[in-house]
Amino acid sequence: MGFDASIHQVKFVTISAAASGANALVAAVTGKKIRVLGWWLVARGAVDAYFTTASTGICGDSTNKLDFAANGVYGESDNVFGVMETAAGEALGINLSTTVIVAGCLRYIELG
Repeated sequence: MGFDASIHQVKFVTISAAASGANALVAAVTGKKIRVLGWWLVARGAVDAYFTTASTGICGDSTNKLDFAANGVYGESDNVFGVMETAAGEALGINLSTTVIVAGCLRYIELG
């Protein structure tokens, strides 16, 4: 089973987060899941981070975080099956442990 770009439009988001705690990335869409196909991040300073939805951590959580050193880079290359996914109707965000600039991008589709 392959990926059909004519059915699912790939969307792109620039990530620019700096606040300690929750930072919004992709707004919720009623009845749709957000499936992330790939992402990368770079942190200007040391910070712990994880991707979240309204209900839970979906790439890491409050006890299992991505641990960035200053100028550290993390990412997941494109995967047509997705690397993480929200529940239907939930937004995608990133939670930062401290006030540090985190930048990058992600590619996603909406399912539902």
